[in-house]
Amino acid sequence: IIHLQCIITIVLSHYNNHFLEAHVMIERTMYFLKPGPACEHARTIYDEILALGLEIPKWYVRPLTEADLKVIYPDLSPKLWQATVKHLLEGTLTFVFVVGEDAVNRLANYAGRNINPKKCRPETVRFRYGGSKPVALGDDVLYYRNAIHCPKNGEEAQRDVALFFRD
Repeated sequence: IIHLQCIITIVLSHYNNHFLEAHVMIERTMYFLKPGPACEHARTIYDEILALGLEIPKWYVRPLTEADLKVIYPDLSPKLWQATVKHLLEGTLTFVFVVGEDAVNRLANYAGRNINPKKCRPETVRFRYGGSKPVALGDDVLYYRNAIHCPKNGEEAQRDVALFFRD
């Protein structure tokens, strides 16, 4: 009876592993660190993402272009566009390709889901490294130096990965 029970457990375990593998969705996403304090903590952020169980197969450092910004921020008002260009073109950025189960959601949660860093959870990148005060652009328009660009959903992740990790 013990031998039969072990065989049944192994068969069920084997079956369950295949069942789980069939439903695991490996996603591809990315992030870049914006100029400011987050860049000084790039290694800490990198290590924390690995600790989440996500993989980082590649990364690189380079400046953004206005053409890149038009793709990732297509709907900004003129005032927000000017502030974004001024901020993001002021230095080089760290671009990181991330892969793993539910990677888009997990990375977005780690980055912080709100553009206002102080409305994010304390353990997020935006809360820890984002600017403490927004820049007032007039007409109740605020620009937040929120430390990190991270896709919020699968569609944005596909767009950003295609733009920054073509190969």
